[in-house]
Amino acid sequence: MTNRTLIIRDRTLIEFCYLSEMTIQECKETLDRLYGDQGPCERTIRNMFNKLEEGTFNYEPGLPFRPQFQDHIIEAIRPLIAEDATLSLRKMEILTGISSKTIKRYLLKYFHFIKRHAKWVPHTLTPVNMANRVEGARDLLAKLEVHSLTNFNNIVTGDETWITWRNPSRFRWQDRDDPPPVIERANIGTKKSMVTVFFGVHTTFVSVSPRGEAINANSFIHDVLTPLSETIQARAALPPGHKVAIHYDNAPAHSARAVRDFLPQTIFSKLPHPAWSPDLAPCDFWLFGNLKTELRGLIAESDEDILEAVFAFMQAQDAEMRRKVFRKMMKQCREVIRKEGRY
Repeated sequence: MTNRTLIIRDRTLIEFCYLSEMTIQECKETLDRLYGDQGPCERTIRNMFNKLEEGTFNYEPGLPFRPQFQDHIIEAIRPLIAEDATLSLRKMEILTGISSKTIKRYLLKYFHFIKRHAKWVPHTLTPVNMANRVEGARDLLAKLEVHSLTNFNNIVTGDETWITWRNPSRFRWQDRDDPPPVIERANIGTKKSMVTVFFGVHTTFVSVSPRGEAINANSFIHDVLTPLSETIQARAALPPGHKVAIHYDNAPAHSARAVRDFLPQTIFSKLPHPAWSPDLAPCDFWLFGNLKTELRGLIAESDEDILEAVFAFMQAQDAEMRRKVFRKMMKQCREVIRKEGRY
C-alpha cells in the first residue's frame, strides 16, 4: 500500500471516528486494534480531529476540503437560530438531538456565524438623542480644534466619583497549596469618599466632599469652581478678561441655574457636553477606570488618605499624557459623528 493510499485510508477512518463522537483516545485504540503498529499515532489523530473541528480537514493530499452539509441538519438548526440567537450549543443539542460538535461546525462553516458578546451601552438612545449627540459632538469638536492650536493649555475637565476606603488587590503570589485569597464584597455600609477631580495640561485639582454632604449646585460652586479658579490663577497670572475653557457633564449639580448664573463671574467659559455622552467625558473614558485600577491594594483610614492617593496618581500623569487625553476626546467626538450618534 502506497503512502498516499495509507494517508487517505487513515483520514477516512479518523473522520469516521470523529463523526461517531469518539474521543481521541477511543479512536486511537480502535485503529490500533485494526492495524497495530501500522495505524496513525495519537498526535496525527489529534491534529486531524482539530482540523475536522475547524472545517479545514483534507480528505486527500493536495485537494481542498469540501465540507458535506446535510439538509435535515441545516433545517433543524435554522429555525432555532431565527427564533433565539442566544441558545447555547448544549441547548440546541437537547432540542435537535444533534451533537453540539456538529451544530458548531454547521454554525461556523455553513451559516458563517460567529459568537459575539453583547456590547454594554450606558443608555438606550432615541433618534432624537442620537441627533442631539451628533450636533453636540460637532460643537464640542470645533471648540477642541481651536484649543489644539495652543496644545490644550487653556482647558480643564473634571467630574466626581466614589472611591471606597478598602481596595484590596484581586490577586497575589502564593504557594500553590495555599487557599485562594478572599475579597469582601462592597455593600451599603462600605466606607467611601466622594472625590472631585479636575485637570488640565498643567492643572490638577482634587477635593473630597465632607462626609454626609450631597453634591449640589451650592457645593459645586463653593467647593469646586471657586478653589479651582484660585488654583489656576495661583499657577499663572491671567490677563484681564482671559477665559479658561471648562468641561464637565450635565449632572444636576453641574447644570443648575445657580451654576449657570455663577460661571460668567469667573475665569471659566463652559464647553458644551451632549446629553447621554459619557464617551465624550475624559473622566469616564480614561481617568476613573485607570485611577481605580491603580488604587487596588489601597487601604485608607480617612478622607485624607484618599485625597493623597488620588493626587499622587494625578501628579504622575505628565503634560504629554494629558494632551493625549484631549486628543482622544477629539477622536471620540469624530466617532460619535461617524456613527450618527450611536454608541
